[in-house]
Amino acid sequence: MNYQLTRLVLLGLLMTGCISSPEIHETKGAYLDPLEKFNRIMFHWNYNIIDPYIIRPLALLWRDMIPLPVRYGLINFTSNLSEPSSVVNYLLEGNPYQAGLHFNRFLLNTVLGMGGFIDVASMANPKLEKQDSRVFGNTLGYYNVGYGIYMVIPGYGRFTPREDLGGLVDYMYFPFSCFTWWMSVSKWLLEGVENRAQLLDYDIMIQENKDPYMFMRTTYFQHYDFLARKPHSTSQDTINHIVTQRMITEIDTI
Repeated sequence: MNYQLTRLVLLGLLMTGCISSPEIHETKGAYLDPLEKFNRIMFHWNYNIIDPYIIRPLALLWRDMIPLPVRYGLINFTSNLSEPSSVVNYLLEGNPYQAGLHFNRFLLNTVLGMGGFIDVASMANPKLEKQDSRVFGNTLGYYNVGYGIYMVIPGYGRFTPREDLGGLVDYMYFPFSCFTWWMSVSKWLLEGVENRAQLLDYDIMIQENKDPYMFMRTTYFQHYDFLARKPHSTSQDTINHIVTQRMITEIDTI
């Protein structure tokens, strides 16, 4: 009960902090980063200390020790957990067709795919191929709610009220509503380590950039602008549109 109350309070802060700037994601370059000096310090801490000494070694161990089929199964399982919230968010956008696709994916994969470990839906029907989850932050962007202030948080990474606090709303729906705090953290850590493992071969892209902080900030907004504008997207759509973002999007957010 207290956990859900906390989510509602944070959502209220999100709406009061962002709704006054609905044009932010539409106007190129009009992103709020008044804490840039602080953010650059935190970026240095995350990228040059936490990542090379903690996150990257864990990702290497994960990639080398866990068989690929097991990793794929875990990715499918955590993705399947997000299907119900995608249904709700597409309905909020007035898109019942996409909501129906996500509902059918959840039903088939949960019942026939061992709770989601096997992506039966994609094999059964090409129209049910795996898509990016539609999170509430994307829906807010669809309705032109601004990001709010951009921040880099120690040990967490890039943060905006719209995307991160807005994402808490998704945890009010089944099955996330049944999660304990520890279950939510475990899911977040699992996804973070797996995402970092997938990006190990692309570290050089950031290392060779003249301004890694600006590069990461720009790709962050490009990524979420794209998701807000596009009615639906498969993972391949997102890669084709902003391939750089897909290669580094989680490097600082475990």
